[in-house]
Amino acid sequence: MLDITFWKRVKYSFYSTLVFLLLTNPLTYAFTQSMFQGVVMVKNGVLTSTGYFFHSFLFFLTILGIMMFPKD
Repeated sequence: MLDITFWKRVKYSFYSTLVFLLLTNPLTYAFTQSMFQGVVMVKNGVLTSTGYFFHSFLFFLTILGIMMFPKD
């Protein structure tokens, strides 16, 4: 029988996947590019190393925020 901690892992894995898909979307890159001109990606649409770190940091903060929600 599966215990409750397994289902919590499934839930957080699902949340992480959704956040990852949201933050790696090209439209998200374009949005952050419009906010931070030239820092996030170069003109041909490829992320700079600063852009990779920036989006990784956004992913970290979003997942941390999700885990701070009230417990089940």
